[in-house]
Amino acid sequence: RENCTFVTLGIGKDAMAEAKVKAMMPNCKFYGADPVLEENKVVYENVGEYHQLAISGNNVADSSILTKSGYQTRKKMPAMPMYQFFGEIVKSKTIDYLFVDIEYAEYDLFDYLQAGKALENGYTICQINLEAHIAQNIEQKVKYMEFIRKLVNEGHYALAYDDNTIGHHRIFFYNHRAPACRRKFMPFS
Repeated sequence: RENCTFVTLGIGKDAMAEAKVKAMMPNCKFYGADPVLEENKVVYENVGEYHQLAISGNNVADSSILTKSGYQTRKKMPAMPMYQFFGEIVKSKTIDYLFVDIEYAEYDLFDYLQAGKALENGYTICQINLEAHIAQNIEQKVKYMEFIRKLVNEGHYALAYDDNTIGHHRIFFYNHRAPACRRKFMPFS
C-alpha cells in the first residue's frame, strides 16, 4: 500500500511486467522512456507516463532501435542522462524499481547503476532489473566485467539472479544497504 516509483528505460513495445506490478501495487507511479514512439506510447500509457527519450549515462546513447520491422542497426542518438531523467521527470530521489533494456546503451550506464555513484548524485535505487546484451567487442567485455566486479566489491547490491539467455544476461539486484530500501522491502531486517 506504500507509494513507490517504478522507472522503465527501454519499453520495447511491452509493459506486461509493469501492468502486473501495477495490479499488485496500485500506489506505484510508473515512468517509461523509449526513443521510439511507435507502439511504446500506447503500451506504456496503460500503466504510467511515457516519454519519448533515449536515456544514457551522458547526452548520447549508442543503441539499437526496435521498430515494427524489427531491430535496426545500432546508432548514436541524443539522450537524456539518467540522473537528469530522475530529477526533472520522475522527481524522486528514491527509485524503487528500475527496469533497464536499452539495447546496448546499458554499457554507458554501468557506472551510474552503482549505488555509490547514485548516492553521490543524491539518488537511491532499490531494485534493478537489467538486460545486459552480450558484449560485441573486447571493450564491452571489459566494461561488463568491471561493472559486475564493482557491484560486488561496493557491497550495496545483492545479486539475486543472472539468467544468461540467448543474446543477453538478465540480472536482478537489490540494494540491501540503503535504509529506505530495507524499510520498504525488508522490514524484518
